[in-house]
Amino acid sequence: MVTNYFEHIRLETGCNNPATKAQLKIANLKLKTLKLPELPAEFLQILELSNGLSNEGANVFGVEIKTNSFYYDLVEYNTHFFKNQPSNWLILGFDESFYFVYDAQKERYTLIDQDSFFENISSQQLEPVLKQFLRLEYE
Repeated sequence: MVTNYFEHIRLETGCNNPATKAQLKIANLKLKTLKLPELPAEFLQILELSNGLSNEGANVFGVEIKTNSFYYDLVEYNTHFFKNQPSNWLILGFDESFYFVYDAQKERYTLIDQDSFFENISSQQLEPVLKQFLRLEYE
């Protein structure tokens, strides 16, 4: 459960205000209209606690983010900046080396190398991938 490890995330990262239920619903409707995967349940729980995260150059997207915000908008990024992604991928964030991806077909969170597109780490659970991506050190 996300609340079990989110306190560690909150202490080590930059957090945004929580996303509202309305923002999450709008984002999923936009994703569905664009024929992209909907937000996975565990990631939705993160957004309900912080609508975007950042740490040491790693950025986890939020939803319905204004253009002048420090945080990136997930729908905007997936539709405009990463147009040629596989249709089962939802880009959840990025840093200088990796894309943080949810593969809806495999139901896995994955770090994908930006240059080679090889998988670095992959898990059906969000926590281990998010922890590595954000460079968190809790046990």
